Amino acid sequence: MTRARSAGAGKSAPTGLVAHILDVLGELGPVDHGRFFGGWGLRVHGVFFAMIMREELYFSVDGALREEMIAAGCAPFSYTRAGRTIVTEKLYAAPSGCLDDNDELCFWARKAMRVAGGLNVRG
Repeated sequence: MTRARSAGAGKSAPTGLVAHILDVLGELGPVDHGRFFGGWGLRVHGVFFAMIMREELYFSVDGALREEMIAAGCAPFSYTRAGRTIVTEKLYAAPSGCLDDNDELCFWARKAMRVAGGLNVRG
């Protein structure tokens, strides 16, 4: 059962990868979603914990989770602006294979939710 909710009525409905992620993460509790800089932002209890951009899932991290994500081979979110590459150390790509394994996806999502302050998650 999906417990994901759109952040606003009348907005475009997620499909494909976004719908899959919302369906899986719905097991953890209510996950809100909304458009976010050309992608999708995910929130739990009103707190941003992940985004989906260019068909890739990124989780919010703190210092400890950043180290875990680096050890798992994850890279930080980056984008190009005015010919320069901007790298943010606050968002890291989900580990490889995570999207194909619901338990693994929930494992990493729980960590990101806790970092973001959405501590009331199931599991």
